[in-house]
Amino acid sequence: MAEQSLLKLIYEDSVKTWNKWREENPSIQADLSQANLSHTNLIAANLNQVNLLAANLSQANLSQANLIQTNLIVADLSQANLRGADLSVADLREANLSSANLSGADLRGANLSGADLSGADLRGADLMEANLSYTNLCGSDISRANITGINHYKWNIKEVECTHVIWDDKLFNYSKSDDFEKSFAETKNLVEMLLNVPFSDLAYYTGLIIEQAINRKYGEGSLRLKGQTAISDDTTKFKFISFSAPDVFTEIKNIVSRLQNQLKPVIKEAKSKSEHQNPFGLKSEINIPFSLGSLVARPKDLERVLIKRYAQCHPLLQSIIHTILLHIR
Repeated sequence: MAEQSLLKLIYEDSVKTWNKWREENPSIQADLSQANLSHTNLIAANLNQVNLLAANLSQANLSQANLIQTNLIVADLSQANLRGADLSVADLREANLSSANLSGADLRGANLSGADLSGADLRGADLMEANLSYTNLCGSDISRANITGINHYKWNIKEVECTHVIWDDKLFNYSKSDDFEKSFAETKNLVEMLLNVPFSDLAYYTGLIIEQAINRKYGEGSLRLKGQTAISDDTTKFKFISFSAPDVFTEIKNIVSRLQNQLKPVIKEAKSKSEHQNPFGLKSEINIPFSLGSLVARPKDLERVLIKRYAQCHPLLQSIIHTILLHIR
């Protein structure tokens, strides 16, 4: 239960007085669990690491508040104003955030598992690495939100409003109101292909060039290299993920399927010409950097690196690039 002295301090006195007390008593773990702070003015309040378990903060004004690592499990934040608030690494499991204003809020690393965000305003919010498993986002607006590395297992995104989102520093645009829902709700947005090349830098660059070619044709963010797996010593499985509308996704999937068949003779010919040498020329294996779940983490100067690599690479990669660009244009 909330300590009455603290409750009086934050409820009856000013936020300025509360923040000063927090500054003077940094070692005290403030307990406001189950407190009734509904409709309270808490603008810019320092609630960092405060225990607000099951607290009633409905319609409270928490804009610009510091809620870093705060315990808000099963708290009622319905219709609360959290605009620009810092909720990074906060624990919001099963919290009620329905119709809350979270525009521009920092929710990086926050645990929102099982939370109710129906009708919430999440425009421009930073949800990087947040846990949104089993979260109800029905009818919310997440336009311009950063959803890089989120856990979205079994989330409910029915009727979500979204014009565009940021995923792994890439902007994904959605022209139709239901495009976002379809692209994330369907598990069919994965595209796979097998090539008879070793799990190596050759395979890595091949995957990136396919991605770039598709994105030039259909727009940035249409296809992302999700990962690569060594099936055998000389076979690599490529996994791509697409956030395109269903009709565009079908086209992309067909193109990748055809490309797989078109690259087979190119690779086979390169192997037959070099029986005693490594036909791939490059290192036999490299550590491909994966982060943020399983997405490939790419440096910002990738274009410069690829151009330099193109000039130095084995002729097989040049043949692969030529084939890709010939059939994806």
